[in-house]
Amino acid sequence: MLVSSIFSFCIGVAVAAPAKSLVQRDLAAFRSAFGAISSATTTFDTAVKGIASPADVNANLPDLTTKAGAIVTAIQNGITTVNAQPPLSLTDSLSLLTLSNTLVSSVEATVSDLTDKKPFVDAATPPQTTFVRTQLQDVRSNAQTYIAAVVAKVPDAVKSVANTQASRVITVLDNGIATYSG
Repeated sequence: MLVSSIFSFCIGVAVAAPAKSLVQRDLAAFRSAFGAISSATTTFDTAVKGIASPADVNANLPDLTTKAGAIVTAIQNGITTVNAQPPLSLTDSLSLLTLSNTLVSSVEATVSDLTDKKPFVDAATPPQTTFVRTQLQDVRSNAQTYIAAVVAKVPDAVKSVANTQASRVITVLDNGIATYSG
């Protein structure tokens, strides 16, 4: 009987250990996706901050295009990563709140900086207003898909919190699109 109990305990530990490690990897995948999007956004924002004249817009357009594309790529990679993960626990879902807040702040800063640079974008030859608006629309479209993927992985109890966080990002992007639409 003692041998049977010890054997059962060892099997239980062996089965439980990989499950715990799997949950940690799943959360790590979400962290990685959020981090990659935040990083790409910050890198783009740094390039935007470097614009000091209409000539800078034209001179830096290839770099800005590449960096804007990197945001979309990070979001698309995040969609793939998140979709491949099993649903999150309540605890893990709540831990994403900090990552989400960081991403929201990064998007807010970037759109604010883009808004500040609009006079230079409008005065570039040719004006690059349509380019910026199109980039923002592309980011928004992909962000909505990413948000839907993340929200689908959280328990029903926190879906409203996730949707509230998501609406903050979409509102900021919508404001940027509106700025570059007029």
